[in-house]
Amino acid sequence: MTELSRMRRLATGLLVLMAALFLAARAFETHYPALGYLRAFAEAAMIGGLADWFAVTALFRRPLGLPIPHTAVIPNSKDRIAAGLGAFLADNFLQPDDIARHLDAQDRAQAAAHWLARPGRRRVIAQTFAAALPRLLALIGDAQIARPLGAALRRQLLALDLPSLLGGALDLMLKEGRQEALVNAVVQRAYALLAEQEPTLRARITRRTGWLWRTLGADDQAADAVLAALRDELGAIVYDPDHSARRHVREFLAQLADDLRHDAGIRADVARFQQSLIDHPAAAGIAADLWDGIKRWLSGGTAQDHSDLVALIENALGGLSEALTANAALRETLNSHLRQWAQRLAARHGGDIAELVAGTVRGWDARSIVERLETSVGRDLQFIRINGTLVGGLVGLALHALTRLLG
Repeated sequence: MTELSRMRRLATGLLVLMAALFLAARAFETHYPALGYLRAFAEAAMIGGLADWFAVTALFRRPLGLPIPHTAVIPNSKDRIAAGLGAFLADNFLQPDDIARHLDAQDRAQAAAHWLARPGRRRVIAQTFAAALPRLLALIGDAQIARPLGAALRRQLLALDLPSLLGGALDLMLKEGRQEALVNAVVQRAYALLAEQEPTLRARITRRTGWLWRTLGADDQAADAVLAALRDELGAIVYDPDHSARRHVREFLAQLADDLRHDAGIRADVARFQQSLIDHPAAAGIAADLWDGIKRWLSGGTAQDHSDLVALIENALGGLSEALTANAALRETLNSHLRQWAQRLAARHGGDIAELVAGTVRGWDARSIVERLETSVGRDLQFIRINGTLVGGLVGLALHALTRLLG
């Protein structure tokens, strides 16, 4: 038995009790005149109880099924109630200025920072988002992302000042002396190439010597001398940090770095090269490949990928919490954006929300509305019946006593 049923039986039982008391008092009043007070109380209580029963019942249905005008008020006024409820919401809860005042009184950003300060909450959000992300990504067509991603990537690459970037990289390399390792690698490769090509070089040197040298057998000695000189020079470059060749390389790179930043001709050449690379057909698939890799990672292709994504989201939320806590200006900015967003939402869709509520209520059948309202307020309405019975009885008792007193 529900609470509403119990209260309804209690109110009805009290009304029946008053009827029984009235009949009993009426029957024995001639023998016991004092029962007149009980009769007056019970009689007025029945009238009050019946009146309130009628009023409460008339809200939801026709009392005793009789077609009495202005009964079954709620079912018959469903559309009017729906319209009134929608208008009430629109006028009192969905006005932009009211929403702004409500949000101004609260620091939502600070509340969010406090809420996110607990690691357990951050982890739940991160795990939930990471688990839902693959399904969300599956709903998005790859072309829908790859095309705008490719366009955005192309714009960023075209806006990139590649000549200055290369010039800065050369400056950094020279400042840290990294060109020396490059020179060493080139010289070592040249030394190895010299050894590999020695027979060919000897043959060419021999062909270029005169017939007298070849007749005297001096051509081999000349080849030995040339190859030895080359090996010695390469070795000197490797082991002498102040070798002129190294100095020339440094000077060349320094001049190139300066030209990349200031020489209009070189900058234009590099820019054209940059444009040709970006426009090359092979570059068209870069965005698709990039998105494919990002999608695989976001989808948690491996257990490690999923764990990394959860950790990334969790750390980002933790950083957001710390930033909001420490930075009042950031909180104010976030609160301002939230307030403006809520105001725009209310201005654009407040009427739609109110109409949605009104339409939902209009769509309910009469029985559904009655059941919902009776479930919500029926218990209190039964108290009205009980109070009406008791108050009516007390009024009847008072009137009877006053009549006796004056009579």
